[in-house]
Amino acid sequence: ILRNAKNQLTQKLMGYRSEATVTLDFSAMTPGERAGLECIGKQFHGAGIMIGGTAGKPAASLYVEADSSVVFSLDGQQQIFLRLTADTTSDDFHFSYSLDGNSYAPLGEPFAMQPGFWKGIRPGIYAYSVRDAAQPLSPAPTSGRVWFGNFIYRHDGPAGGLE
Repeated sequence: ILRNAKNQLTQKLMGYRSEATVTLDFSAMTPGERAGLECIGKQFHGAGIMIGGTAGKPAASLYVEADSSVVFSLDGQQQIFLRLTADTTSDDFHFSYSLDGNSYAPLGEPFAMQPGFWKGIRPGIYAYSVRDAAQPLSPAPTSGRVWFGNFIYRHDGPAGGLE
């Protein structure tokens, strides 16, 4: 589904090693919406927040986009920090997350990437809705919002700052 998302903002991968970190405030997202950090090329990998819910009560979960596997529920959280670490010399890409912005834990399995399409490998952010009209999550679904803050991209290329 990530491949078809219309709301994507990407940055061309720079240098051999890089790191993209973003803060997500998902407090205003509504059921059926997803948002997060991505790495795209010939493959589309993402990690982020998906909002589900029953009886009109939204429930946020941290998930991995490749197979929509839920990592864990985020009850009581309204913000999360996501990070993509890329090493093109060893073809090692992986996501991690933090609840406090200080200590990061692995998120999903490491993956390999191949350049694709017209811009090569690109990290970025995304947001989209997967509402199913046959099984509405609420009588009158409304669009929510997600706030991306502090997108920091460091790399070992010229003026990149990654050491």
